[in-house]
Amino acid sequence: GTYKGDDKTLLKLKIQKAEVLNIFSGPPSEKKDDAKYVKDFVALDGKKVICGATTTSIFARELLLEPKMTQSKTNLLTPPKASLEGFDLVTEGVMTLNQTYNLLDVELNPNEQSTAAEELAFLIQKADIIRLWIGTTFNPANNDIVFKKLGLQGRKEIIKLFSEKLTTMNKCFEFKVF
Repeated sequence: GTYKGDDKTLLKLKIQKAEVLNIFSGPPSEKKDDAKYVKDFVALDGKKVICGATTTSIFARELLLEPKMTQSKTNLLTPPKASLEGFDLVTEGVMTLNQTYNLLDVELNPNEQSTAAEELAFLIQKADIIRLWIGTTFNPANNDIVFKKLGLQGRKEIIKLFSEKLTTMNKCFEFKVF
């Protein structure tokens, strides 16, 4: 029975499968490792995103697929998007990562007109677990004066900022750097 002054506790538990997001950006440091990393990445569970033109070329070559441009606005504000069979988002690399970082605190509801950065930020916001696979091959384009003028961080720098932001967002994440 219930008595005056009894404490009651109500507990509601919801169990669901974690939403996993995998992001691959940047070619591996050793070209000979391309096939291994592509194979391992494709085998992961969850959504898959490729950030980088060269990275996309590696996946297309290794998987014998042809990327298709889906949004070709190629200006400094809207990096292009492509599609590659088996991937949820395929886009340019460092610029998209910089823009995505800037959108992580914005409430988003992507549609067909959304940019790659908006889509990626939304995927990150929805994900419970984020795996970032980061290739370390140097890209001289990241040192272009245009990138500096726009305040864009190189891959190494933006990934460090992502780590800090994902921590404040209470996201479970891991990095694989190669």
